[in-house]
Amino acid sequence: MNCAPRFATEKAEIRPALARIFSVGASTEEASMSEFWEKYKDPRWQKRRLEMMNFYSFKCGHCGSADKTLNVHHRIYRKGKNPWEYEDHELQCLCEDCHERSHALHKSVKECLVMLDDAVVAVVLGYVQSCMATDYPDGAMYVHNLETATGVADYCHVSVDTLSKHIDATGRITGKQMMRLHDFTLERERIVHEHQPSFL
Repeated sequence: MNCAPRFATEKAEIRPALARIFSVGASTEEASMSEFWEKYKDPRWQKRRLEMMNFYSFKCGHCGSADKTLNVHHRIYRKGKNPWEYEDHELQCLCEDCHERSHALHKSVKECLVMLDDAVVAVVLGYVQSCMATDYPDGAMYVHNLETATGVADYCHVSVDTLSKHIDATGRITGKQMMRLHDFTLERERIVHEHQPSFL
């Protein structure tokens, strides 16, 4: 049995969604998508793909599978940026199943977010930015409104008042500060829980 990792070659066939590009009267947007997909054949992308697959030891970054076909997933697309110009943290090696699930999940999140009030979206944004900031302790984020502060405070398991003591005059809080708040609060909750009398 061949257990060597497999990875998807960049597909040269015309994908169904892009077939319209070659029809008479194709829009500029459709033509630019065709140019975008062509960039995946560029040797610079092929090299970047292999670098990322090697970084992930030719395993899926989500499920850890080493025997499924692998893809390099762009976590985000930035207008005007070539596929090979993304930073390591913007790319992820995923098996085809996890890659499809990731796209479906992000599509669902976007569809839900557009239905929410802007104030609720700001709370969600604060929470999500906190998750990201704690992954990069040397980085920082800015909190400029109560809704975003509410999301950050929820992530850190503290009140907005407690959080405000750690935000500087410009609205800046570092990833390290958030990690300390988060870890301190979880440890405090663990200690309180351990010392509660058991009635069972």
